[in-house]
Parts: sequence; structure tokens; C-alpha cells
Amino acid sequence: FDAELTFDPDNPEAAEKLKSLLDSSGVESILVYQDNHAFSDGDSLSACKLISAEPDSLPGWYNLRDENNESLVSESEHGVLITKRMHETLALNPGDTITFYNESMSAFPTEVTGIFNNYFGQISFASQSAFREIFGTDPVPNCFFIKLNGFSINVLRDGARWLPGFISLEDAAARRAQIESTAKAMDVLIVVMIVAAGLMAWFILDNLSGSYMLHKKKELTVMRVNGFTTKECVRYAASELIITTVLGLLLGVPLGAQIGYRVIRLTEQRFLQMDRTLDIRSVIFSALITAVFALIINGRALSKIRDLKLSDAAN
Repeated sequence: FDAELTFDPDNPEAAEKLKSLLDSSGVESILVYQDNHAFSDGDSLSACKLISAEPDSLPGWYNLRDENNESLVSESEHGVLITKRMHETLALNPGDTITFYNESMSAFPTEVTGIFNNYFGQISFASQSAFREIFGTDPVPNCFFIKLNGFSINVLRDGARWLPGFISLEDAAARRAQIESTAKAMDVLIVVMIVAAGLMAWFILDNLSGSYMLHKKKELTVMRVNGFTTKECVRYAASELIITTVLGLLLGVPLGAQIGYRVIRLTEQRFLQMDRTLDIRSVIFSALITAVFALIINGRALSKIRDLKLSDAAN
């Protein structure tokens, strides 16, 4: 959805008048309960946004996908759905108990019935019957989720702000902009790390190839004395370099993927889940960078074979 319109549920005219405005503006909307609640898992106290809506009204607005197979998860008549990060950081599994608190910090324990993927924010979902079971009261709607369908949010805000009970109209793009800003900051860090890794790889390869050629110098000189051509000596020396480069790629890419996954998990926050899937582009780019570095550095080292002095065989 594109926006959230929050209003005062205690105003008896608010929902009806705002709904009338939304319908006349040609935008789509659904009415939900949405509020921040403190919760605990028995050890720590945190907060999340609890959402409750009419049965089967959320698909197309919030697509709740299972943490394992990406299938759509629906709210049950009992308990709440929680995010994957809440499951991971709080060690909450289906069947465990989570306790919500109201404004007076009265405790309302309930069961976790499902886990869904969510990349930003701590959110939980409860059906209307589950909400009633938890708090003993029906959820009172206080928010419209809106699909603008091209309608100006500023025009809509100007029309809604004068209606009774109106509190705020927030653009979902503002949240996307916040996420994109965080992603851009991470991109800068990633570029710095790539450059640093490239420099390290260059110096390491340069030192290894230099040491290899120094170790092979006498052997290659003897080969030249015994009639081997420069091309044959280069082919002999290059074979070991090619094998070690290929083995390095075959071992380094999977190991790097595992380390990268670990780094991503350490970077995640309680409210932030990153994309943990392996991007094939990273595999291709890392292999190409390594291959290009190996080609340049080893090529430069192998070029010294033509300058070998035959007198070096006696040393």
C-alpha cells in the first residue's frame, strides 16, 4: 500500500467521514487496528506494532510469507504471528508464549502461532478473534491502509486534515526512503571493503608469484641450458600457477560466501533483516577479479623467464 491514515477511534464520526473522503477520491482502502504494544518473552521487554484486520482482508496489502517456503501465511483464530527477526533474536517458536502489555502495563499472555518474513520493523498480526481472546475486547479500528492509484497524497492530506478525528497521513515512500538511505550507506561500506580486499589480494598474489619464480629460477635456468625453449619453460611454470589459481577460486568462492553470510547476520539489527540469499553476481565478479589479478601478476612474473641468465644455473 502507499499510505497510512491514522485517526482517533474515540471520535464517532471519524471513520465514516474519512472513508467517504477516500471513496470520493477514487483510492482503495481497508480499515485496520494498528498500535504499538510493549511485549516480553519472559526475559526482556521490547515493543512492536500489532495489527488486526477483518478476516482475509490483508492479502494484497500485507503479504505475509512463511519464513521457510515463502508460502502465504494467514492469521489464525488463536495467537499471533511474529517476524522472523523476533523469532531469531528472542528465540520464540510456534507454541511459545509471548506477553503483550496495554497502556497501563497489564499483562496479556498469548501463543505464537506462526512466523513470517519481514525485512524492516517489528510487527505482529492477530486476527480479530485472536485479539479478542488476548485482550478481552474487540480491536477498535484506528487506521486506513491506502492505495492511491495515482491520486496525490498531498491533496488527500489537505482534504483529510479538516475532518474530525484525523491524526496523520503518512506516505509509505518515506519508509522506503529510509531503507534506501540505509542501503546506500551500506553500499559505500561495501565498496570500501571491495577495494581493500582487492588491494590485499593484489599484494598477496604479487608476493606469492614473486616467491614462486624465485624458487623456480634455478630449475628454469637448467631447463634453458638443456635446450628447452622459452615458451616451453613458460608453459611448465604457468601450469602450477594455473592449478593453484583454479583451486583458489573453487575453495575461495564457497568459503567467501559462508563468511559473507556470517557478516550479514552480524550486521542485522533486531528490527532489520537483510537479504541473505547468495547473489550470483558476487560470485561472478569475485571470480573475474581474481582471474584478472592472477593473469596480470603471473603474466608479469612469467615474463622474467625470457631474461634468465644461463650462468645462473651454476649458482
